[in-house]
Amino acid sequence: MTAPAVPRTLLRLHLSESPYGPSPHALRAAHEAIDATGVYPDPTRAAPAEAIAELLGVRADEVAVANGSDELVLLTTLSLGDRQRPGVTTAGTFPGYRICLENVGRGCREIPSPDVVALADALDTAGIAYVCNPHNPTGGVLDRVAFDLLVERAGATGTPLVVDEAYLDFAPPGTPQVLDYLGSGAPVLALRTFSKAHGLAGLRIGYAVGRADLVARLRAAQGTMPFSVNRAAQAAAVAALADRGHLERVRRDNALARERFRAGLAARGRHALPSVTNFLAVPVSDSAAAERLLEQDHGILVRDAGRFGLAGHLRISVGEAPQQRRLLDSLDAVAPLAVPLNTPSGAPVIKPTTLATDRLRLREVQPAEAEDLKEGRTAGLNWLGDTPGEGSQEAAGMLARAHAAGLHRPGWGMYVLIRQEDDLVVGGMGFHGPPQDGSVEIGFDLHPDARGRGYATEALAALAHRALGDPGVDTVLATTTADNVPSQRVMERAGFDRHPDRDGTLVYALTD
Repeated sequence: MTAPAVPRTLLRLHLSESPYGPSPHALRAAHEAIDATGVYPDPTRAAPAEAIAELLGVRADEVAVANGSDELVLLTTLSLGDRQRPGVTTAGTFPGYRICLENVGRGCREIPSPDVVALADALDTAGIAYVCNPHNPTGGVLDRVAFDLLVERAGATGTPLVVDEAYLDFAPPGTPQVLDYLGSGAPVLALRTFSKAHGLAGLRIGYAVGRADLVARLRAAQGTMPFSVNRAAQAAAVAALADRGHLERVRRDNALARERFRAGLAARGRHALPSVTNFLAVPVSDSAAAERLLEQDHGILVRDAGRFGLAGHLRISVGEAPQQRRLLDSLDAVAPLAVPLNTPSGAPVIKPTTLATDRLRLREVQPAEAEDLKEGRTAGLNWLGDTPGEGSQEAAGMLARAHAAGLHRPGWGMYVLIRQEDDLVVGGMGFHGPPQDGSVEIGFDLHPDARGRGYATEALAALAHRALGDPGVDTVLATTTADNVPSQRVMERAGFDRHPDRDGTLVYALTD
């Protein structure tokens, strides 16, 4: 099989970026700040620190603003706790804690996750501890009992407990957080960011909030790089905090999109780990290969969670509906699931085949979907013209009957043609059945508004070459009538040659 063409635009689902973007007020503030680019930014970061303190109900000396959470992780390793003792964190989490601890010479001990009791016990001999809550890359959260235990042990041992709360903005009300424990006297510190829910990832700004003496040490260490937070970032952060309506819309829309994504996975026999964030961790058999093939063959960036120590999972940003459908189709192609169907042998078959061209995505129709399509229903797809055309309905009927008779072979049925730019189904194309005597036959149907744009030629060439990649196929046939000149041109442009007519029907063939 020839490799599918990579779409021109990469779909970024690997860095938990917000598809909703920043607040318009934050953008405007950033643009205005850039006008004064010749002037150094405020090294005290006073405006964002005061805005954060006011919003959270804490003092300004309990807040430190920095160049994203990454700078704050480094600053904590440089300035907090007993530096003669190693730091401690959980295995299978954000690697930045371990990397920074090792680079500053403190060392790092990793506790198997999710053993919170063992992590709490480790604080007795640790110089500093790191916890990611909500967790990256699983998306889960600690319950109140677990959080209480960690804070209590931090207080008893004096070991600073640093909680990375980068994804807290997405979590439901009542999720345990460091702010709940600031009055306890325990050495706790939260790290937060404007990169996720606020959509300011490109500007790099985050903050720490915690016990004042811990924050003072962070600020002292930060003196080595006083201008690390640029003018645009500081201005945008202040404006973003003021626009509570935008943040609430992002939270609401993300929660809906996350559950839609989860439902889409379930509909294809997949699942994801529990998550309150803007990503899902999806199990696959080989996460490294799936990450590579999604980018290489489908132009989709995801994160192999094996990089975090969670092999066999992909961390995938929630994204919007069209992005989710493209990802799901492509995931079925690069990491297919074996699922039992009602075939005579009872042997497992593979989930839908998906191909990509420059402008289209060809996804195999499943038998259950065909039952809907043959009746003129949408099968949950967005069709140009709202409903499938007559040719697509007929093809779906053929697939449904073949499946009922136990004759359907996955990969050799019907495909929907999904336009990349708007995720609309512009038509159907597929095989009349599995290979026989080295040949297969293809038919196609396009919505009238999609004709004359080269879609049929593009799809026919892709599907025909996919067929010729099978060792049991050396000829792909397509037929039409003498008066259907547009179809004849499609076949010719796709590389098909004219063959002898068959019962008054024009026959075209593409050979290996």
